Amino acid sequence: MEIRTFDSVLSKICRQTKPLCCLVKTSISQTTASVWIHPKSSLRAEDISVNIAALGTAHYTHLSSIKISTKNVEILISTSQYIIALNLNENKLVGAYFEAKTLQGVAKRYMQRICSVLQNEPHKQTRITKIIAYLFEHSPNKSTAKLRLSLKTGIALADLEQSEEINTANTTQIEQAVCEILGLNSLPL
Repeated sequence: MEIRTFDSVLSKICRQTKPLCCLVKTSISQTTASVWIHPKSSLRAEDISVNIAALGTAHYTHLSSIKISTKNVEILISTSQYIIALNLNENKLVGAYFEAKTLQGVAKRYMQRICSVLQNEPHKQTRITKIIAYLFEHSPNKSTAKLRLSLKTGIALADLEQSEEINTANTTQIEQAVCEILGLNSLPL
C-alpha cells in the first residue's frame, strides 16, 4: 500500500501557492472522488465534490456530443471569488479552486503540474515508502510509530510524511530502525 496524500503531491509542485482545494476522479461516471482542502479554506468537501463533478460532467458530455476529443482538455472558469480550473483527460477529472487574485496562467500551470505528477507516479513506490507502510501495518501502536521512527533515525517528522522525497541514502538507516521498533532481524520485503 502506497502512502500518498494531496499534500505530498502538492508539495512537489510548489511550496508557496496552493489551491484552496483539489479533487480527483478516476472516472467521470464514478460517484466518489478524492478531495483535498487547504486547512485555511472555508470550502466544504461535499460542495467541492458536487460543483467540480457537475462542471466536469457537463463539459465532458458537451465535448463528447460534438465529437471533440476529451484528451487533455483544460478549462478555466473565473468568478468574483474563485478561479476554478478543470482538467479532463479522456474519462479522468482533476479540478481545483484557487483564490480569485491568482493569475489565470498560474492556475493553469499549476493544474498541468498536478496532472503531470498524478499521471507519472500513480503506482511508483520507493523502498522507503514500502518500509514505512510495513511499519504502520505491523506496529502495535500506530499513533506513535512515525514519531518513534523519527526519533530513531533523526529524520524530521515532516520529512517522514513525504516519504517519497526522503534521500535514498537513508534507506538502510530507516530499515534498521523499523526492525528495531518491530523487534525483527530483517523485514520480509
